[in-house]
Amino acid sequence: MDKSWEIEKGQVQTTRSDKNISDIMKLEWAIKEYIFERFNITESGWANKGFADKEAIIKKAEGYARSSNEKEDQEFISNVKKLKQQKGLPGNEVPKIASMLDEVADSLESNGFLKEAAQIDIISNTLEQYGDTPKIGWNKFVDRHLDPNFAGTKVTHAQKNKLLREANRLAESNQLQNGPVDYIKYAIIKDPSIKSSIAKITPENKDKLKTRMTKRRGKEDGVEEEEFEQRYFEAKDVQPMPSDHVKLVLYSREQLESEPGGNPVGTDYDIVSINAEPTPSGTPMSPETMRRNMKGKEYGGSGRQHSPKELTEAESFWENHSLVM
Repeated sequence: MDKSWEIEKGQVQTTRSDKNISDIMKLEWAIKEYIFERFNITESGWANKGFADKEAIIKKAEGYARSSNEKEDQEFISNVKKLKQQKGLPGNEVPKIASMLDEVADSLESNGFLKEAAQIDIISNTLEQYGDTPKIGWNKFVDRHLDPNFAGTKVTHAQKNKLLREANRLAESNQLQNGPVDYIKYAIIKDPSIKSSIAKITPENKDKLKTRMTKRRGKEDGVEEEEFEQRYFEAKDVQPMPSDHVKLVLYSREQLESEPGGNPVGTDYDIVSINAEPTPSGTPMSPETMRRNMKGKEYGGSGRQHSPKELTEAESFWENHSLVM
C-alpha cells in the first residue's frame, strides 16, 4: 500500500506538494488519502457534505472486509493518537469521514463481517475523538446493546457513535442530568430511530411471554453473577411501545474503578446503559438489578441501597411490562 497516509512521530506525510499549509490541513489530507485508498475511490468521490456517491462507496465495504489489514489499521490509529498529543483540532472533514465509516460498519455487520465492522468502528471512534479528550466514553459493558439478540434497547454502530457524540456535546454544554446518587449522570437524547424494547403485557399477549435463565456478566469481567429468571417477548409476537427519548446512564470513572469488572475507559464518565424510554418519566430498572446493587460490588452490583418505594415501583411496573428480544 502507498504509505502517503502515514503519520509518524508527529510528522504528517501526504502526497500534497504545497509547503505553505498547516500541519492540521496535512493531517486532513493524510486521513482522507488513507480512507480513499482503503475503499479504492478517488478525490472526485468527495463532496462538501461527504461522499457524493456514498451508496456505491458503502457497497464496497464487503470488498474492504475481504482485504482488511488489521495491522495497518492499528498503525494508523496509533499514529493519529500520537499526533493528537502534539497538535490541535483537525478541520471539518474528519467528522464527515467518521460518520461515513459508521455507516460502513453497519453495512459490514449486516453482511456478517463482524470482526471487520468492529475494526472500522475503532477507526471511526479514533477520528471522532481526535480533538479534545472526550468527557464521556463507551464502556465495553454496553457492547451488549450491539447484539441483535439482546433483551433490551438495541443500537447499530452508527447509532452508537451518534449517541456518544451527542452525550459529549451535552457534557460540554453542562446539560447532563443528575442521577439518584452522585456517581450517576443521565444524558437525555431524542432519537426516534432507536426503538423501545418494552411491551405492555395484555390479556391478548400474555400467553406469548417466555422465560429464560440469564445473567449480565461472567467470570471474565471479574465477578461471577448469579443467574436470574427473565421474562421476555419475542419481537415477532408483539409491538414494542414507541420510544419517547433515549436515556444514557453514565457512571463516573471513580465508581467504575471501584467495581469488579468496571473497566473504565479513562474518561470522566462511561456510558453503562442505553435505554429507549417509552414514557417521558422513564422506566425503573428491574427489581433483579436493584437487589443485585444492594448486595454489593462483589456480587456485580453498585452497592447502592434502593428504597422500599423504589423497589415497590419497579416490581409494579415490571409486573405489567416485559422486555422484547
